[in-house]
Amino acid sequence: GGKWNCASCHCDISLMDPQSGINFGEIQKFSLSKHNWYLGNCPGNIPRGEINLHSNTESMTKETIHINCDLGEGGEFDEKLMPHISACNIACGGHAGNLETMHRTVRLALENNVEIGAHPSYPDRANFGRNHVEMTAEELKLSIEGQVLSLKQIVESEGGKLSHVKLHGALYNDAAKDRNISETVVRSLEDLGDDFRLFVPVNSQLGELALGRFELYYEAFADRNYEKNYGLVPRS
Repeated sequence: GGKWNCASCHCDISLMDPQSGINFGEIQKFSLSKHNWYLGNCPGNIPRGEINLHSNTESMTKETIHINCDLGEGGEFDEKLMPHISACNIACGGHAGNLETMHRTVRLALENNVEIGAHPSYPDRANFGRNHVEMTAEELKLSIEGQVLSLKQIVESEGGKLSHVKLHGALYNDAAKDRNISETVVRSLEDLGDDFRLFVPVNSQLGELALGRFELYYEAFADRNYEKNYGLVPRS
C-alpha cells in the first residue's frame, strides 16, 4: 500500500501523491528526490536517508527509500545535506557547476559514502537549465556526453565511481515526453560504454526507451505535485 511508517520513530510517511492519487508505494524500485520532505516529516534520527519502513497494510514488510538530491549547483547547504542522503546528482557544467565545484562535491560524497551521479542539462546556465533549448540531435548528444564524461573523469581521479545519471530541469521534462529527445539521451549514454544506472520519471518516454538498456530507478519528487498521467505539475 501507499501508507508506511518509519521503523525507528513510527511516524507516518505517505508514498501517495495527494493530488493525483498516484501510489508510489506500488513501485518496487524508486528513488525519492529532495531531502526536505524526509527531514521535515520524520523526527527520528535515521542516518543517510536509508529509511527502514514497515507497511501499515502488509504484515511488517520491510522496504527502503533511496533518497537522491541535486548538489554542486551553488547552494550553501551541500555539506549539511550529504550525510542524510543515499545519492547525489552533481551539476556538471550545463546549468551549473565547474571543475572546482565538481571536485569539491565528489570529495564530500566520498567522505559520506554517498552514491555519485551526473546531472546533465541543456547548456543554459543563464536560465539554470529550466528552459527548453532548441538543438540538433547531434548537438544535444555531444553536450550530454561532454558533461557526463567531465564528471566521470573527476570522480575517477578522486578514487570513486560514477554510479548513475539523472537529467536536470527542462531536459528531464522534455525527455519524459519527447521520444526523439529521449532516444538521443539514451544513445548518448550508451556510447559512453559504462554500466551506470539511469534515474527516470514513471510512465515516461525515457523510461520506456531505456528499459532493458540500462538499470532504471523510477523516482518520485516529494515536494512536487503530479498529474493523473504521472507527469509533474508545472511550477508556475
